[in-house]
This record gives sequence, structure tokens and C-alpha cells, in this order.
Amino acid sequence: MRTLTISGYREIGRFILPGRAWWEYYGPLGQRIAALRGAYCDNPEALRTLEEMECEIELIRRYAHVYGYVFYIMQAE
Repeated sequence: MRTLTISGYREIGRFILPGRAWWEYYGPLGQRIAALRGAYCDNPEALRTLEEMECEIELIRRYAHVYGYVFYIMQAE
């Protein structure tokens, strides 16, 4: 945050993304990943990307109680 103030910005607001928002996004994404695995079974790069997405979903599933995003609204001074 200090870097932003030094860069000439000030905080005018902030909010934490609510937990339910994760599952509004990751729930359908997890289902889509399962469907895409078959379509991209011959594409190692696509499969790696899908695996990374699954890892992110698992991180949220395991650590949602200590993991989240804060969004800052900044204004140039």
C-alpha cells in the first residue's frame, strides 16, 4: 500500500471478495474443466493449464478460511 501512496495514489475504498463469490466462479469452472479434459487429451499444454486451474480450485477449497482477495479503489492525487 505504501508504494501506491508514494506513487501518488490514495485509497478511497476497499472491499473483501465474499466467500460465496469464489464458488459462483469456481463451481462452474470445475465442471467445465472436467469436460475440457477429454477435448484436449492430446494437448499437453492445455492439460497443464487445466491442471493449474484445478490446483487453484483445490487451494480455495482447503484454505478459504484464511485465503481471499481484497480489492482497493485508488485515486490519483
